[in-house]
Amino acid sequence: MNQNPIKVILIDDHELFRFGINKILQNEDQFHLSAEYNSIDELTGNGIPGFDLALLDISLSEGDSFDYISTFRKTYPKAKLIILSSHTEEFYISRAIEMKVDGYIHKDTKPDELLMALKKINIGQKYFSQNISEVMFNQLYSSNSKAENFQLSNREKEIIKLLSDGLSSKEIADQLFLSHRTVETHRANVLKKLGLKNSSELIKYAVKSGLV
Repeated sequence: MNQNPIKVILIDDHELFRFGINKILQNEDQFHLSAEYNSIDELTGNGIPGFDLALLDISLSEGDSFDYISTFRKTYPKAKLIILSSHTEEFYISRAIEMKVDGYIHKDTKPDELLMALKKINIGQKYFSQNISEVMFNQLYSSNSKAENFQLSNREKEIIKLLSDGLSSKEIADQLFLSHRTVETHRANVLKKLGLKNSSELIKYAVKSGLV
């Protein structure tokens, strides 16, 4: 074993899984499993020895472990925290990112990838296993698409304001020197972008969102 192995602690309520992680780390001189716990209560009750990385499952028998992460960060500010979970739902991943975890690794990850991830995280990099990264990418792509759909042009905002002022499409067309059909097209596009049904809903949206 190296003189200064990377010290790891593991918090997971499945004994067989802990056994597997232990075996993986034992085969690498660079790592040493300092301690393992089956619950947050056991961890906080026994105290934590010196360590570099913490592998933490989200779903424990006592509930999810997110409530503990903030306390962990304050108590061990220099330690790296890695979520090791079978959850791939956006809710869990988003919450983990918001809490600034150093990595999120799916339990289906192969041993070689796990070891690579721990090495990268130990030197200050972030790491998300491939299937977790795919969920993150899809979520980001979806968010960007929605943002694009909700962007209104200056002309569209101008037409919304005039509709809110009580002008008809014909009156708006005359005022803006546009054709009636062009105004109707703009109005239809705005309704589609915002997911609204008619001008009444559009006016309510404009007032609520501060467009007018």
